[in-house]
Amino acid sequence: MELELTSDKNNIYKININKISEMILFQIESKDIPKKLIKKGFSYEDMRKDFNFFNKEESKNIEDIYEELKSLIEQCNKSQSSQLECKLKEDDNKIEFIIKPTFLKIKYIDILFQQKIDVDKTLYELTSLYKKLKQEKDNEINEREKKYNNLKEEIDELKNEMNYLKEAHKKEIINLNKEHNEEINELKNEIKNLKEENKKEINELKNDLNNKINKIYTEKNISDNKMNNLENNISNNSSRIYKLDNKLEKYIIDTNPYLKNNEIDILIDIRKEDINKEIYFLDNYDEKHNHLNELNRINTKLYINNKELEYKKYFKPLKEGKYNIKLKFNISLTDCSYMFAGCENIIKIDFIFFNTSNITNMDSMFRCCKQLESLDLSSFDTKNVTNMYSMFWCCDNLINLDLSSFDTKNVTNMNYMFCCCRHLESLDLSSFDTKNVTNMYDMFGGCNNLIILDLSSFNTKKVNNMSLMFCGCNELKSLDLSSFDTQNVTNMRSMFGCCRQLECLDLSSFDTKNVTNMYDMFGGCHNLINLDLSSFNTKKVNNMSAMFLYCYKLNNINLSSFNTTNVTNMENMFCCCTNLINLDLSSFDTKNVTNMSYMFYDCRKLNNLDLSFFDNKKLDNKEGIKGMFYNCEKILNQNISNFKQFDKKIMLKNKDT
Repeated sequence: MELELTSDKNNIYKININKISEMILFQIESKDIPKKLIKKGFSYEDMRKDFNFFNKEESKNIEDIYEELKSLIEQCNKSQSSQLECKLKEDDNKIEFIIKPTFLKIKYIDILFQQKIDVDKTLYELTSLYKKLKQEKDNEINEREKKYNNLKEEIDELKNEMNYLKEAHKKEIINLNKEHNEEINELKNEIKNLKEENKKEINELKNDLNNKINKIYTEKNISDNKMNNLENNISNNSSRIYKLDNKLEKYIIDTNPYLKNNEIDILIDIRKEDINKEIYFLDNYDEKHNHLNELNRINTKLYINNKELEYKKYFKPLKEGKYNIKLKFNISLTDCSYMFAGCENIIKIDFIFFNTSNITNMDSMFRCCKQLESLDLSSFDTKNVTNMYSMFWCCDNLINLDLSSFDTKNVTNMNYMFCCCRHLESLDLSSFDTKNVTNMYDMFGGCNNLIILDLSSFNTKKVNNMSLMFCGCNELKSLDLSSFDTQNVTNMRSMFGCCRQLECLDLSSFDTKNVTNMYDMFGGCHNLINLDLSSFNTKKVNNMSAMFLYCYKLNNINLSSFNTTNVTNMENMFCCCTNLINLDLSSFDTKNVTNMSYMFYDCRKLNNLDLSFFDNKKLDNKEGIKGMFYNCEKILNQNISNFKQFDKKIMLKNKDT
């Protein structure tokens, strides 16, 4: 607290008490007061000696001083001998003590409260200390700013270096890809040349063989007696026809080029837990059906570790380890469906001497051969095959698969063909002729490790079903589908579902005029940033639920061409598109939609959305709008007045509650 004594022209003295601190200072400024009194300071004790108006006990705080001043005024005014006329004015921040002298001569007034304290000095010291601390703080801040700027410069340099390395790495990858492609093309050309040479050699060998057979037939004279005996034996016991003389059997096989060396070698791995159990090496998928009706103990010979045994589809091993199975056929098979299906102990199959020229059905041929590691199909002749349904389904351990020799011009069904080949890393199908294929449902679904997939040669003009075609191809980063003709496709459900690493997708060539189902089409494409669907014709689509579900990085979708007149379900359509900022749905017609639950769920960055034209007459007040705008309250403040009739709590409902 600060007290100040002032004087006006009428020699009225005022003591102003400003409530600033607990210390009080009287300053005396008047021409009528001696200068020595102005300069001199008096303590509270001095004042008590000169004036007997104060209490004997020393005041400790401002309240006590104030009370003593009041007492002083009262005593001055009551005293007849007093030369002072005193008044006291007070407000919240100031006390004014007015002293009006009756005589011009005032001996002196000097007051100093509390003990002697040099306030100015204290304030100066405090100010100096403050300035010093401030200077130190400013210096420290400047040092930190310098360090920050240095670090920032280092970070910028590292970023520039990283960008430079990225660009260099990209260029290196592009150059390597070019070199790799050139090498592949050279190898392909070499293979083609070798195939042509081999075909010529094979044709020459066939001609030589036929000439030799004809020569044998012409030169061989079988006596009438032997022929009669043979005919009698056949008529008496037809089941013993292949148990006749070894020379005769050898003659029959040797004179037929399609039966000679018609065999398969199989390598099986037996573990400790497999001992004395029935271990199948043929057809173990469906106990109710026998898929290899053509094979029997007459036309098929079985060898296990070079020991001939009676033909069966299985054997009971007595010890663990590797077993070599050889199957020799003296017939030409036409149906290989489910041939090795469910044979989980097979690790390798060799078909180098197996004749497939007459086979028309390879449905599920290697289905669920979960331990199969190596498969050489280079000798396969598939020109007559029409069905390759789930041919390699669940071949979990297959890493590479060379199908360059496959002739698929007559195949119509490729459903599940490579489904769940979880360790398959690359697949070159550039030689595939798919002009007659009508169904590619789940063809590559679940190929978790597939990195490279070349479908540039695919002709999909007759395909009507592509649902789940690439679903679960987690490692695919790019996919060239520019050659795809989708004019007859009706189902694209989950076509790219869970392609989590897919970064870019050009679907500008897609013709979707006949598609009716787009459920979960891009659901789970976590890394997809932009998607241009402006070429899409969705007039016949009735289901768009979960179409862009969990597309976390997607920030731009062009849906300007969408016709949703026939759509009835939009549940989860944009659910968890957390980076989506703007969304233009002006082309949407929702008059037939019955379910929009979780449609914009957790679209937390969505700022611009006009739903004023949405027709919601068919929506249910609970299930139809549940969680529709959860965690995207910004939308609620925009033009969606036509949703005011619905319960806001239900529209903001969390899936987890």
